[in-house]
Amino acid sequence: MTTHGDETYVCRRIKSDVPAVGAALQPGIARDGTQLLWDPLGSEALLVDASGQSVGTIAPGRYFLAYDGSYVIGNVAGESQVGANALTWVRYTARFVAARRPGEGRLADISSIQRIDTSGGLPPLPACELEGAHLLVPYGATYMFYRAKGLAPVALSANQTLH
Repeated sequence: MTTHGDETYVCRRIKSDVPAVGAALQPGIARDGTQLLWDPLGSEALLVDASGQSVGTIAPGRYFLAYDGSYVIGNVAGESQVGANALTWVRYTARFVAARRPGEGRLADISSIQRIDTSGGLPPLPACELEGAHLLVPYGATYMFYRAKGLAPVALSANQTLH
């Protein structure tokens, strides 16, 4: 599936990796060794299938939510910075998978997800000025959903309803 949405950041005081030089402070670093930086909260985006239909959303916290009620929460298993000006490519393992009934729904039985072909999503500067401020940065990506061999979601016809 493809997606276009926003990567959400919050301006937070974060411990700096830059060591102090003698008694002098580096620009932007407070006496306690922290500095204000954009800290990623996660993605907010629509998931679009191959036919161009919106089928769900991605929410901060690595939630992948289908409109049929099934969803996956991912754990980062690995990531790689492929482009200098885009979000990392990420492989998630399914930490939790839910459906109204076992095996039902577009995201039923998902075992892992990959985010590839990313564009955008990075803040213009790593530093920020107002603690607690939020920043939305547009991004696009392709998400590949995997399930164990032989497992496929139970498809519901238009006449069936979930109870």
